[in-house]
Amino acid sequence: MSVALPNGGVVGLSFTAGIAVALAAGRVRQRVRRPVPEATEAVRVVPAPKPEPAVQAVEEGYWQVNDPVPDDYDMVRDSFTTEPPATVDVGVRAGDTATVNLPGLNLCLSGDGAEDIVRALFVTLVAQADAHRVELVVPRDDGAELFGDSRETLAPRLPGLTLAPTFDDAVTHIASEHINRAELLRDAEVNDLAELRTSRPDELVPALVLVGRLTGRDPSYLESFMGHAPRLGIGAIVLGEQLAGARCEVGADFRATAEGELDGVDLFHLPRQEVIAFLRRIAIQHGHEDSAAETAEEAAEAPEPEIPEVQNASNAARVRLLLLGEVRVEVDGEPIDIPTAKGLEMLVLLAVHPGGRMREEICATLWPDVEQPQAGYRFHAALSDLRKRLWAATGSNRRVTTFIEAESVTYRMDREHVWVGLWEFQSALAEARKGCRF
Repeated sequence: MSVALPNGGVVGLSFTAGIAVALAAGRVRQRVRRPVPEATEAVRVVPAPKPEPAVQAVEEGYWQVNDPVPDDYDMVRDSFTTEPPATVDVGVRAGDTATVNLPGLNLCLSGDGAEDIVRALFVTLVAQADAHRVELVVPRDDGAELFGDSRETLAPRLPGLTLAPTFDDAVTHIASEHINRAELLRDAEVNDLAELRTSRPDELVPALVLVGRLTGRDPSYLESFMGHAPRLGIGAIVLGEQLAGARCEVGADFRATAEGELDGVDLFHLPRQEVIAFLRRIAIQHGHEDSAAETAEEAAEAPEPEIPEVQNASNAARVRLLLLGEVRVEVDGEPIDIPTAKGLEMLVLLAVHPGGRMREEICATLWPDVEQPQAGYRFHAALSDLRKRLWAATGSNRRVTTFIEAESVTYRMDREHVWVGLWEFQSALAEARKGCRF
């Protein structure tokens, strides 16, 4: 089944599910942020703004095949996973949905309908990119040509999107990841990313896809390592005719002519004006403010956080967790931001329990309303974000420290590399008690 959109686009059911979750998350976020009125205030019911026609058509398509429609919170909660998508819906053949494997997807599109196909695939993957599931690498000039200037404004709130300065920089990024992932598999003594995720669930390695325009550019360097990329979860969706073994001609009717599984498929497609509407909704899901005026007003009203003065410590650990006063993390004496609230909460929880906590206990504390396996997915996503932030801030890597040690299913703070102010305070209290004994 497919859904036809007002401006000529056609998308599949998996696309409608991704956008439905984005809309539900946006509504949940709006309800959470809405202030509770005082008892003396009049209650105002502000209707949600009507979505763009293309977005509304997609949501209605989702409702048609999901009866009854789940509650917004349940939909968002149940959709969370850290597993990269195994396949991508790309079109319809003889009434059935046609899919391709995402790991190692190599697709080189040409013809009148090629750009709209790339746009549809791009939005489909962005909608599934949360929690380190997919990373899309796009050269800035190609992004502007395919998706318009709005993508620069939305990019910070589009999960998994990496904008490279040039096409060569994008290919260099892919090549670097190729080397890093090969080394990671070798160190873990596994053959591919599927085995790595089974043996090391904390290693959240997303599906990696280059999206750009190959026309007029030399494909030889890209081709030199893409043949070995499938086991590393690396692929490419490019416009052009040069990428050997991946060519697909697309006519104005969006039917594919290719040597392989896509031949004869009516491919899903999106014009640029509809792409922007969908990207905007995904960005709102992840915190993009719909009104710049409201953002400025809220920022003006928000109080400045009070940052207490902290005495320098003689402890040599570079990472310091301060709990007495405002909770914060310092590296070399400078405060750093932790990317997710749950990551910081995890640090605090393990500081309060120096002996460590089992993963199920951590999940029950931080995500009390979320059942397994979704709670486990959220745990590994938060832990991965936390470790990557600390590695980046300290210039270290997983071979030096993980900052939070794992022994079977028990997790505890790495006391060699993380200094905790609470433990220092408790130690001082213990010494004081000894001195007061008669």
